[in-house]
Order: sequence, then structure tokens, then C-alpha cells
Amino acid sequence: MRPPPHLLSLVASLGLTFRLTAAQPAPAPAAAPDRFIVLSEFQVWADAASPEVFKELSRLYNEKGRSHIFDLYPRYELFVWDAARMRHWVDEAKALGCFNLFCLGDDTRTAQGHLFDNQGVNPKLEDFLFETVAYAHQQGFLVAVEPTHLPPRRTREAFVPWLKSWLGPQVPAESRVDIIKLSIEWFGAWPANPEIAVEVEAFFEAVQEVSPGTLVYVDSIGGFWRQPQAFHRWLLKRFPGTILSHT
Repeated sequence: MRPPPHLLSLVASLGLTFRLTAAQPAPAPAAAPDRFIVLSEFQVWADAASPEVFKELSRLYNEKGRSHIFDLYPRYELFVWDAARMRHWVDEAKALGCFNLFCLGDDTRTAQGHLFDNQGVNPKLEDFLFETVAYAHQQGFLVAVEPTHLPPRRTREAFVPWLKSWLGPQVPAESRVDIIKLSIEWFGAWPANPEIAVEVEAFFEAVQEVSPGTLVYVDSIGGFWRQPQAFHRWLLKRFPGTILSHT
């Protein structure tokens, strides 16, 4: 079941717990209690292609005292998106009994590329995406995706076809995600992009045009973005129902 549009707050957890808040479209009556939904998030990136991945991570840790999958780049053949294997991760999340949101993070590139490219969903991986989303829905999860590759032109006209490739009417409803997890890092938040508000607004407008029932959760990364900013206040007023992380 999709969260109601008057979502007030949610809590997502994946090892760490984040508090996310969203605006209520209209003030509730004074006597009415706050309404909220709690989400517990199970997020995965591309899977390890073989046991060699873990052996290499162990070797790196023993050598340097740290390891991360990013340290294995550009060995993209070590990572894979596989629908059959991903069903096991969905089953794992369900068996744990404490998650209700399954999220695919596109941070890790595979030999076939990322889940998304500048045109939209990667044609080589669209079957994987749609099958996985549908299966997670069948298991009772809300489903989110955190894309990394957005069109280089950050305009509504560019975002609409990009979104339509995986949220358009040609995609069965059961294969469309419920939430887009959007990092403002992809909008140049670290170097303080002066056009960030214009570009983010264009993205939200495109989502409303293509799939108005899809929620957007703005992942505010770190640093000063973890504190409420004028940008956040403007965004909540401009698009009531927006989900924000800020603590």
C-alpha cells in the first residue's frame, strides 16, 4: 500500500537510523493527532558477481586497514544485477520481519552499466528492474530506487522522457516504484550549485507529470545539508508531501 500524500514523517534504517520529515499539504484540525507512517528501509546495491569480490575486499582490508566496494573500481565485472539472486535479498528482507521498504541503490556500476543512464533505465537491465520491483511488491513491500545517472540537462523537458522510460504508462503498475530516493549530490549540492533549486524544481515537476502518485524522498547527504536550510523550507512549501532527510 502506498503511503498517503499527507505523509508527515518516516524513519528509515539500514544499519543507521535516519529521521526523515515531510510537509503536510494542509493544516490538520487542532484536535486531530499527527498522522505518520514509519518506514524501515532495506537497501541493496548491485550484487557481488562471485566469491572473488569478498576475497579481494579481505585482501584490501589486510593490506590497508580498510575496504569498500568503491576500492574495486573500475573492475566492474565483479558486480551484477541479477533478478533471480535479487529475489533472495527480497526474501531475506521479508524473513527479518522488520522492513517494509525495499530500495535499490544504483551506486555500483556493473559490467552491463548502471541501472540508469542519461536516457533513462538501462535497456540491458530494464527487465531486471521491472521484475524485481514487481516481486518486492508481491512480497508486501513498498519499493524505492535511488538512481545516480540523471540527464546532463537538468530541465523538465529532459527529465520527462528519462522518467517515462521506467515510470511511464507502458510499465505495468506493479513494476513501478513507489518512491524515488533522490540525492541532491546529483544536483551539485557539494559545490553549492546556484541553480540547484531550479533544477530540483524541474525534477519534481517532471515526476508529477509522468507519475503523480510516486513520492520523492530528498536525501540531503551530509555536512550542513543535515540541518534544515532555506532550500528545505522552500521545497516543502513548493511541493507539499516531499520527504526530506535532515538529521
